[in-house]
Amino acid sequence: MRKSNCKPYWRTAKQAWYCTIEGRQKSLGKDEKEARARYRKLLRQKAALGGLDANWTVRRCLDHYLENASRFKANTLRNRQQLFDRFCSEAKVGKLRITDLTADHLEAWVAAHPGWSPSSRRTAINSIMAAINYCVKRKKIRENPISGVVRPKWERRKAVIGKDDERAVYDASRGAFRAILTALRETGARPGELCKARVEDYRDGMIVLTEHKEDRHVETRTIHLTPSLREEVERLIGGRTTGPIWTNSRGKPWKPDTIYCRFKRARKDLGLGDGVFPYSLRHNFASDAINESDANPAVVAKLLGHSGMETLMRFYFREDPEAAQKALAEIRKGRKRDG
Repeated sequence: MRKSNCKPYWRTAKQAWYCTIEGRQKSLGKDEKEARARYRKLLRQKAALGGLDANWTVRRCLDHYLENASRFKANTLRNRQQLFDRFCSEAKVGKLRITDLTADHLEAWVAAHPGWSPSSRRTAINSIMAAINYCVKRKKIRENPISGVVRPKWERRKAVIGKDDERAVYDASRGAFRAILTALRETGARPGELCKARVEDYRDGMIVLTEHKEDRHVETRTIHLTPSLREEVERLIGGRTTGPIWTNSRGKPWKPDTIYCRFKRARKDLGLGDGVFPYSLRHNFASDAINESDANPAVVAKLLGHSGMETLMRFYFREDPEAAQKALAEIRKGRKRDG
């Protein structure tokens, strides 16, 4: 087997000089002197490109990333595929050579979607950047041509479901949807976690997941159930020993996208605001635990599946004037006792 790059050699069968560059054989002609000159020229071109294969287009880079993204879940892989398809078709860069791609292409495409939140725009940019960086790491291309792209700062979602809207959705729900809605409200779990929860994961009032979104240093994610929810879960499980705990009306496992669509339908039917989405129940759970109870924040963080309190305070804590006044009153009481 020849090396990926080797000096000119004579091929008797072809009666010509050949070399191998980046694993590909190239004919250099029959004259030895000219063959060696052509070889040196190829090496200079290779050095100028830094080993970049000129046939690598934007589409090819994105596809190569997807083909080797075995670590992704099915939903994530599908979302990335759809995002890349939109970028290639809407920005008209699919057939563009990767070296000709610029930050302007990506920034202009993102700007063409004013309805996207800053977080959505940041996610889109990060996904495309990750794909191109993967090709760089695998030495398919020399460098990332859009490394200077401007990424919007992450912003906390401003619209969150109000108590009245949450109650309206819950009162309007029935059957299987009401069952998983109850679990979302009472546990603060992520929709995806409850969708993955199986009978095999249930253990005496707890659901223990080995595959989860918690800190990578933590092996399991434990979802604690209230007494009433525990009874409901055990009723749903019945005599089964396997399968998903929560299923839809057709007996199929719930999917996060399906739950989101049900919320979207409820938002339209009930004339509710933009904050009505599944994750809002998790936000409300965290906010209530912090502002309306004496629960230990460290315990609340664990209930939400965080390894520490930083995520809880950064993403879920919302300043509540009434809660702030209550805290001040408690502090004043303590000072009076001490005085």
